[in-house]
Amino acid sequence: VLISAIIHVLVIFGMQFTAANPKLFENSTPPIDVVLVNAKTKEKPLQADVLAQANLDGGGNVEENRQAKSPLPAAERDQTLSAEAEFTPRNAQTTEKRSELVFEMKVDALDAGEDRKHPLKRTRPVASGAISVSTAITAGVLLVIVGSLLAWRVNANTGVIMLSYVGLQLLYNLYFKVTPFVDVAIVATGFCLRAAVGATSIQVQISIWLLLCVFFLTLFLGFTKRLCDKASAENAVKHGEIMSWKSRAGYDTRDELNWLLALSACLVLVTYLMYTLSEHANTLYGSRALGLALLTPFVAISIHRFYRRANLGLSDKPLQTLMEDRVLFGVIVLYFVGAYLSLYYPPMERLLSSMLFR
Repeated sequence: VLISAIIHVLVIFGMQFTAANPKLFENSTPPIDVVLVNAKTKEKPLQADVLAQANLDGGGNVEENRQAKSPLPAAERDQTLSAEAEFTPRNAQTTEKRSELVFEMKVDALDAGEDRKHPLKRTRPVASGAISVSTAITAGVLLVIVGSLLAWRVNANTGVIMLSYVGLQLLYNLYFKVTPFVDVAIVATGFCLRAAVGATSIQVQISIWLLLCVFFLTLFLGFTKRLCDKASAENAVKHGEIMSWKSRAGYDTRDELNWLLALSACLVLVTYLMYTLSEHANTLYGSRALGLALLTPFVAISIHRFYRRANLGLSDKPLQTLMEDRVLFGVIVLYFVGAYLSLYYPPMERLLSSMLFR
């Protein structure tokens, strides 16, 4: 059940459809600077800055080491400020209208205006324009209606949990999306409700350990996405891109996110270890559960790899991280091999029984 929950989280949390990144089709060959000088000197420069068709020792009208960005003469400072003053209000007015629309509607699909300001989020289907806002909202409403009707058709408990999930998403979009910690906690709670819907639909009791593991794991993955949002925006600024994106929930410092990630990572490890050593696991698996406890280092390494890529701003999608990070992929493969041997390989059970005790 725990392995199934982990796969469920990775697929749902990490899989999404995105438009093709235009940068993938750009020519990656570095450009070659071609400099043509309109004057020459007999003396060679002591330390040439660029290559040209003739020697030019000195030149320019400023002492700073600068290169012209345009063949046109430089504009006067007051003209430049005037142009900026004329341009900025129009941009600000457009941005303000989009922000007002997002604030009024409070629907996740309408976050496209803010997502377009972010180097990673702007490739999402709605933000990139691959799917229109109206199409996304219409599809979302239809899916909610159809899902709710199907849940009630299964049984009443499933219907109640489904309605609770819908209400939780409404509260998230209307109020709590901008509240730090609460926003990610609500997302994690939503995944717990999904697990509960699966249990009630087949009319079986759900383990409290499953709910706790799902909650703390998705809590950690949610904070990695927040950290990756911030890190990728910082990377874009370092590369000279003008970024006006800011975290909606106010995650303005890495210190706060690192503290939240450390907290949620510790809870993931502790909950997993407590489950493998619990009476519940002992009842289900006997001494084989000790083999799962011995696999805890693989869990710790996996958590670190997710954090590391988020901290570098490489990817905010767990499934993409799994496919691109060879170390993480190898560690998870080894974990599943170890889990299979511990649970379904009889000689391993005899070995664990003879070597370990609780």
